[in-house]
Amino acid sequence: MENQESIYEEKQGNLLTGILGAFLGALIGTALWVLVGVWGYIASIVAWLTAFLAGKGYDLLHGRPGKAKTITIIVMLILSICVGTVGTVAVVGVQSIKEAEEEMNSFELAHFKKLYPNELDYVLEMMQTNDEIHTEITKSLALGMLFGALGAYPIVLGDRRKKQKQDTVQPYEAADGAPKSTENADDTDKHLDA
Repeated sequence: MENQESIYEEKQGNLLTGILGAFLGALIGTALWVLVGVWGYIASIVAWLTAFLAGKGYDLLHGRPGKAKTITIIVMLILSICVGTVGTVAVVGVQSIKEAEEEMNSFELAHFKKLYPNELDYVLEMMQTNDEIHTEITKSLALGMLFGALGAYPIVLGDRRKKQKQDTVQPYEAADGAPKSTENADDTDKHLDA
């Protein structure tokens, strides 16, 4: 009886460990997103990889298969895309401000530091008020969602196909649990074919 329960738990998986695995995979994807964006490349393509990493993390920590996996991966992917986009803009903005500060004279720098004690405050304000930054964030989010959907689609579709295959292909077993031989089956099936 105890063995059957552990098999059942193994088949079902654990939702919390699956969420943790998907989170860790998405976290790696988010870090890659920011890194690629800081290097000046289109980081949205990393969303495809993030979907893969979230799915792999979910599977490695034995998450529950089915709809729970699909929902978890999609939620983690959306969060990762949003955090990656905002994180990239923030890091690039802070780098730009630091470069601009080097070119300021002491009066301009003192005035700027009085208004914004650190560069991130200025960048966050610009992210809220600057239309150009809003446009860039929107473009990056849209491309990220597109590539994320392309990355998540095979994972979700593959799981759905695997589930359908498991549901339709069941071994033919006797009442005692042993596979039944079809060698000596009665001729009923032959009459049905004719």
